[in-house]
Amino acid sequence: MQPSPHFDYIIKPVTEADLPALADFINDLEAREPRYHGSSVAELTRLFHQPQMQYTTWYIAHLANPHRSAGLVIGNADFSKRDDDGTAWAELNVHPDYRNQGVGRALYATIMQRATDSGASTIRLNPHLSSTLLIDFLTRRGFAQERYFWGMRLPAAQPVEQPQLPPGFTVRSYQPGQDEQLVCDAINGSFAEHYDYEPTTIERVRGWNDRPGFKPEGVLLAFDGDNLAAICVASIGSEPVEGEIVGNIHSLGTMPAYRRHGLGRVLLLMGVNFLRQFVPTVELGVEGRNEKALALYESVGFRQQRGWVNMVKNML
Repeated sequence: MQPSPHFDYIIKPVTEADLPALADFINDLEAREPRYHGSSVAELTRLFHQPQMQYTTWYIAHLANPHRSAGLVIGNADFSKRDDDGTAWAELNVHPDYRNQGVGRALYATIMQRATDSGASTIRLNPHLSSTLLIDFLTRRGFAQERYFWGMRLPAAQPVEQPQLPPGFTVRSYQPGQDEQLVCDAINGSFAEHYDYEPTTIERVRGWNDRPGFKPEGVLLAFDGDNLAAICVASIGSEPVEGEIVGNIHSLGTMPAYRRHGLGRVLLLMGVNFLRQFVPTVELGVEGRNEKALALYESVGFRQQRGWVNMVKNML
């Protein structure tokens, strides 16, 4: 139902009391325009209390009921910037029934003011590739399309081959309380050359242990003798995706000295086989220009499902 031409709304930072209304908004938006994944109050509460939220503010735009009480959520945004990083990240969504009526412009002004006040040198948003209105909106305001990403899915009915480790290599699972530094070394060493990579930390790895669906057995470390060679992080989602819980392959990487040995393919297959003990469907994400990774995933049976574009604006 379209709103009346004149309606009053309020933009404010999200508090924990707002999370049920925010979850309803996210799920309604996803039902109308499937692009991301839905959410739940439990999932939003977990994210809201993560340590990195000290760098992030969530905002909602909600209709103003009489006496200015909070009504229906009609838009949301978030802003994130670390103190030691010049890059700010943001998100912006408006309910389809309230677009082209100033809500998006007001949310955009909120996050851009935060970017200015924080001293950010650049700001980035990642609209879905089908969000043409938002992409056009940002383009008119000086954002440039920089990179794009694909979410890929391996259907439950797609068989995969059995992995065969190259001679001399071994694989074992992550041991919490023992291997945090090894995991950091493997991820940072494998992805240091990637564009705009932010090194992970032991604290972040320790945080995995408390995540819903996390199983240490899904973090696979490959070795050449005592030398760290590759890593694959596989986990089980905590929220349904299109009606089902899915598995995810994260941080599949090989140390530079051990590339072109087939370790990436082997660990990918091991990660898929691990996840299929618990869920039938597996997903992963990949940069759109990473042709080698795309070819690897497609050869195993993954297919492109969703896409996002990285849009950036220079603030200086």
